[in-house]
Amino acid sequence: MVWTVVDIHGNITTCDQIITIVDMESPVVTCAADFTELVDDACEFIIPDYTGMVTPSANCDIDVEVVQFPAPGTVISDSGTIQNIEMTGTDDNGNFSICDFNITLDNTIAPVITCPADLTEYVNTTCKFTVPNYTGLGLGSDNCTAPIITQVPVEGTVLSLGTIKLTATDPDGNNTACNFDITVLGSIAPVISCPGDQIKNTTVIVSTSLVTILH
Repeated sequence: MVWTVVDIHGNITTCDQIITIVDMESPVVTCAADFTELVDDACEFIIPDYTGMVTPSANCDIDVEVVQFPAPGTVISDSGTIQNIEMTGTDDNGNFSICDFNITLDNTIAPVITCPADLTEYVNTTCKFTVPNYTGLGLGSDNCTAPIITQVPVEGTVLSLGTIKLTATDPDGNNTACNFDITVLGSIAPVISCPGDQIKNTTVIVSTSLVTILH
């Protein structure tokens, strides 16, 4: 830009001014809303590249580079974990803006449970069988947390025969069940009372034909 000064006598003086236009306005980056991701069989989740979910814009119609933190490929674990994802958008002039969102890890993989083989049980002295706690016989496992095992019928139920159902439930509400049968038998011998010892009189008859008489 040229500045010109003219006095009343017509004398003129000029000077030059250089104006450099600098973009000082930060770009706008818009992140996605919070959402849920699922863990795998190892109760882990590998963070993917979310930059494609961010909408960037700049006032001067220039490129905006979006960088994600934590970086794609980062492994996080455990159902219920809340991880903040931060997105930084930087334009060609070094101006930047940040937005973020949260991902919550969830687990939808059911636990595994193995029941024992069918069992034979025996009644008590009142000819009844009371169901014990069989949960310790169930082998349960889960990708995240050891499941809780419950049984139906519950401990203390009186049965003559039937099916026992064991259910493994993890903290996320996923569950798996298995069954086994019980057969109830009697094992207590009956009681018998014998009479006392008795003595019987016996008459012996000797046949003379069988006797040899010596003279």
